[in-house]
Amino acid sequence: MNYKPNPLLYGANEDFLSSFKLVITMRSAIDYKALSQAVAAAMVRYPYFSVTPVQEGNSIVLRHNERPVAVFDDGRCPVLGSEACNGHLLAFGCEGRRSFCIAATILPMAWALIPCSKRCSIFTFLRFTAPKA
Repeated sequence: MNYKPNPLLYGANEDFLSSFKLVITMRSAIDYKALSQAVAAAMVRYPYFSVTPVQEGNSIVLRHNERPVAVFDDGRCPVLGSEACNGHLLAFGCEGRRSFCIAATILPMAWALIPCSKRCSIFTFLRFTAPKA
């Protein structure tokens, strides 16, 4: 019998990718602090992304996670659900002109990650980085 482990419990392997990365390249460098503020604001709009896996009996369920979504400024891809990500299945980051979102494929409404990522990048630029008129 060919057994495939549950990727949520055991992570991804070459046969099953349990996460994906969206990248947005801006015209100017992205401010890490501004992106962190934008992500916090976006999680108010998209609360279903602030979840953590919790084992209940023989099942794993997604529960709301009050901790902030992790934002990295060194371009690394953290292990989703780990302490580095505050238990979240979603993380954001920036490196130079690139803004990115790393997400687990099991997140509900994963299609909304594209507008969420765009909102974070554009909000960061317009609100915190762009010259004031």
